[in-house]
Amino acid sequence: MDDTPISILFEGWLHFPHSYAIVNVYQLLALSRFPGVTLYIDEKPPYRDTWKVCASLEHLMLTSEENHELDAIPKWDGTQHVDVVWRSMFPYDCSPFGDTPVAVQFTAEFGVLLPDYIKAPFTPLDMQCRCAQKLLLATTPSAWNVPALGNDGGRDSCVIVPHGCDTAKYFYDAEGRKKMRTSLNIPDKDYVYLNLGAMTGNKNIFALITAFALILKDNPKAPIWLLLKGMDALYNSHDLVNSAASCSVASGLITREFWLEVVSKRLVYLSGVFPYETMRHLYSAVDCYVTPYGAEGFNLPALEAEACGLPVIATTGGPTDDFLHPSVHIPLASEVADVQQNGGKLLRVQPITVKEAMVRAFEEREERARICRDIGPGYVESAFSWKNAATQLLRGLKSFINK
Repeated sequence: MDDTPISILFEGWLHFPHSYAIVNVYQLLALSRFPGVTLYIDEKPPYRDTWKVCASLEHLMLTSEENHELDAIPKWDGTQHVDVVWRSMFPYDCSPFGDTPVAVQFTAEFGVLLPDYIKAPFTPLDMQCRCAQKLLLATTPSAWNVPALGNDGGRDSCVIVPHGCDTAKYFYDAEGRKKMRTSLNIPDKDYVYLNLGAMTGNKNIFALITAFALILKDNPKAPIWLLLKGMDALYNSHDLVNSAASCSVASGLITREFWLEVVSKRLVYLSGVFPYETMRHLYSAVDCYVTPYGAEGFNLPALEAEACGLPVIATTGGPTDDFLHPSVHIPLASEVADVQQNGGKLLRVQPITVKEAMVRAFEEREERARICRDIGPGYVESAFSWKNAATQLLRGLKSFINK
């Protein structure tokens, strides 16, 4: 890539335990290390006033050195000249910035842009038209999101910039595994499945919990656990898990008594905001990551799990197809279904499909652990580093301003 100088004003989130903020922080750090790149930061308020603000990112997302690097990027004072504005927050802000080109990062989990995704007074049609007319550059982390811009915008004015993973932070940590299992009182030889995130409906936690319960229904003494890590600082994740469990019982596939006496005793729920070292220990403590999602914009935890050497059970047809190596991915067959209330698409995965994949992962656990630890970390480092992601973003921004 050429080292033509470029000045960029970043507008968006940084100090929140949200995937957008994580991506923004690492993208800014990677961009700041390129020769000829000048950055300015204009940090924006959260989507909801109730969101927890992280006063410092040191030892949470960043090392001390990285935190100093981020702090060294000057804040926008409203006077500096910039070549392009790059925005990454929600809702998506499509407004002009004088004559300066504007780029907006977006995701469209359901394959469609909804009215509340776009900051007023603009609409989804405005965003599509501005992209088609090359008045706005859209960046997005996966091919799944692109059709939301329509035929013209999706084809001509959208750059796919996949997220990355820092393999110096996310790797298999044997000591971390021991510490985490000891703290959770999980026997060393037992097999543990993991899912983490908002626990909202698009994550399909119902199918995961039901599949886990069905495995135990077949064999109540199976040495397996399900570990769920919510995002209660941003969402009501714990309540959503309880709701999914209630739906599982209401489905008639298991009884309430069996849930209370067997399943609930093998399910561990964690909340709170964890620093990256604790997250590494968490990934290392488990044996398989399971994400039977119905709609995602990227699915960053699946990439982090891959970097930590885990097999990843994941829906096919969605964004994880872009970055899960075939030797790591245990596919969940899905069917595309219409979401009638918003015109979007949903990847439908049945609990029995999830159950079969989870059983397969358990039965092949020794071989899969060896293969995934051999292949996953190296693949992520070579193809999905933050430097690679920033390279693609920078190339897209330069092409857009020179159009």
